[in-house]
Amino acid sequence: MNNKFEKDRRQGIHMMTSFTKEVMERRLVSLQQDLMRRRLEMGAAIEKGDEYHDNFAYEEASRQVDLTSRMLSDVKQKLNDVVIIEPRQDVDTIAIGNGVIVRFTGETEDETFILLGPDDATQKLGWISYESPLGQTLLGKRSGDQVEYQVPKGKPQSITIRKVLPGSF
Repeated sequence: MNNKFEKDRRQGIHMMTSFTKEVMERRLVSLQQDLMRRRLEMGAAIEKGDEYHDNFAYEEASRQVDLTSRMLSDVKQKLNDVVIIEPRQDVDTIAIGNGVIVRFTGETEDETFILLGPDDATQKLGWISYESPLGQTLLGKRSGDQVEYQVPKGKPQSITIRKVLPGSF
């Protein structure tokens, strides 16, 4: 195993940065408030006295309660089983928590990525998931390696790993 996170990712633990955890905690509070509001809307629709099967407001409020409840459950589960990713200082091989400078074949400029958890990938530009095709390809590689990875619904991409960096996030 390349680092302590490799074991955690195999066990289904939700790995994320403290930044993403804070974002998700705010999302949790927002969803809890939204669920309460939607339940009140559902109650108000029932009070109108219409039959349940003819009450569009009730049906819509009920659908929104179900949707919000599922999203809330998902966020709670991720926050319950979270392992915080710390910046990785070892630069021998690429692992979760490292930065990496790569050059795509045919390009003239390098690109920099930081390899993090799936929920981190949507938080900041340059943060990618270790579960993404590129992230999976980069794990365990070293500076100077040339690798190919398959882009979903596209041609294989060739890249050169220019440098493995310590994590900075």
